[in-house]
Amino acid sequence: MKRISAILAFAVAFSMAAGAQDMYDALRYSENNYYGTARSIAMGNAFTALGGDLGSIGINPAGSAVNGYSQFTLTPSISVISTAGQYNGVPATSSIFSSEEKSNWTRMGMPNFGIVFNQKTGRSYGIKNLSFGFVGNATNIFTEDYSASGSNDQTSYLGSMASWATADGASGTDLANASYSSGRYPWDDIIGWRTGMISTYGGSDYDFIGATERIFPDGTIGLGGPLNQRYGRRTTGRKYDMVLNFGMNVNDRLYLGANIGMVALSYKTNTVFNEAAQSQSDFPIEYDNGATTYFSDARYRTQMDVDGSGIYAKFGLIWLPTSNLRVGAAIQTPTSMTISERWVYSGDIAFSDSQFSGSETSDEGSYEYRLISPYRVNAGLAYTIPGFGLLSADYEMADYSTMYFRDPDYYESSAGFTDTNNDIENYMGLSHSLRLGFEVKPVPEFAVRAGYGFVTSPELDLNQKPIKALTQNASIGFGYSSPRSFFFDMALRGTFKPDMYVYPYEYPSGTFDDGTLTPEMVVKRSLFDIVATFGWRF
Repeated sequence: MKRISAILAFAVAFSMAAGAQDMYDALRYSENNYYGTARSIAMGNAFTALGGDLGSIGINPAGSAVNGYSQFTLTPSISVISTAGQYNGVPATSSIFSSEEKSNWTRMGMPNFGIVFNQKTGRSYGIKNLSFGFVGNATNIFTEDYSASGSNDQTSYLGSMASWATADGASGTDLANASYSSGRYPWDDIIGWRTGMISTYGGSDYDFIGATERIFPDGTIGLGGPLNQRYGRRTTGRKYDMVLNFGMNVNDRLYLGANIGMVALSYKTNTVFNEAAQSQSDFPIEYDNGATTYFSDARYRTQMDVDGSGIYAKFGLIWLPTSNLRVGAAIQTPTSMTISERWVYSGDIAFSDSQFSGSETSDEGSYEYRLISPYRVNAGLAYTIPGFGLLSADYEMADYSTMYFRDPDYYESSAGFTDTNNDIENYMGLSHSLRLGFEVKPVPEFAVRAGYGFVTSPELDLNQKPIKALTQNASIGFGYSSPRSFFFDMALRGTFKPDMYVYPYEYPSGTFDDGTLTPEMVVKRSLFDIVATFGWRF
């Protein structure tokens, strides 16, 4: 049985084009991996009870009211994405993976920018200060680049394409004349037919065979011989939360705040699957006119661009029961997002006789839908050690089973997503996050910081039990605060994600008794961020 956490890359790519989103799409656009200022990142973003930092406002809106001054910050960053992929072409009969294919990719960004104005009311009791601000914080980065390759003598992508075309009830005549915009047939069926990746056999217009398959003397169809396969996927994009903030200071003991949050996300992906004959003589192709050629190699590619926007509200408080102890809490409403997708498919195939080679690129497709992301609650404690520094701890919970899709044209309708929404309800659950932070000041102007955090996976297995997988991060940093206006902070953070399992293609249900015959790929992922904050108080 395949792992429930697998990402079925090509199946997912097609489902997006067909308007049949799955629960992993919902999870991708709903998860948070908080960024912020260099100070908040260095301390693990354990700022629910601390406040006073523009990176903390997205975590707890009350944080803007803690300081009695206004401030402005800019935080540029450099991110290094490191991946290592391994491939197993026949996981049903072998546990041998290929050697790791490693990739390192560097990107620049601006994970934080913002300004907060703090205004004194002139009162000695009650509401002493009011704060107003606009802050943008990155809440996730989608950038990844991974690939892996290996040998397969059991199945092929073109074989799966032929099986799906047969299962879809397509005919060669219809595929030759089909329009991409009609939605009658899957686009990879059309591309497969028009390139020559698949063809009909036995005099039937409805039975398909892949260019990598042969009809053996006993009438069975199978792979002609071993193939070299390669899968690659590159994604870019970020999710930003831009908040309009309001806060108030009540008697220097209670701080209250509220955010109107606006989400902006961009996600782009380019996925490529190649397979090539190890020996072309294993793959003869005979045509009705008597011509014969041999399969050489094929490539299938999907490109997709996603843009989204959403809105939510968040409310928080920070209470000081003593001068050294702080208690914080915040709650965020579900986020209502509108997401639009655009995609293009393409394929090409080469034979030993180039006159039979072919290529095809689809029209551009598009689709728009709504996604409701989960509510969040968080709580925190912070303790100041006089003359030394401070400690802080945060807990955050999100219920991903409450995510759901719905049609953008009918505000209350989700009928078209019934199966997907049922999957979300059955196989997504609670995610728990713990964040810890530490800061020490050897001198008043200089601070040294460290942080640690982890997030549990919200995914459930087929028995609806939580999957034990953690995303962990560790960080260090320092800061300088001048006696006047300027301050400067730096941080280094490493984020370490659980292994991801990718299945580049599948066959229709019932094609094989054991569905694990299709290839399996495991990807190790880590992300390193170097951030610097330039800030001014006024």
